[in-house]
Amino acid sequence: MIEDLERQRLIRKLPPDPKKVADAMALARRDIGTARTLLSSDCDWAYNIAYNAVLQAGRALMFARG
Repeated sequence: MIEDLERQRLIRKLPPDPKKVADAMALARRDIGTARTLLSSDCDWAYNIAYNAVLQAGRALMFARG
């Protein structure tokens, strides 16, 4: 599947980037903290911010794997 996307030039492999991993994880941690703070007052926003944290963690994984 990934090879098909690479062949179609929809994605490309990049070298792993530890700085981008650290930056994305820092954003994910920040967002989790914010979501926890908002959970008692605004569940909808807390959910949205937690979802963004998952996206940032996923980006960190991609940066780590290249």
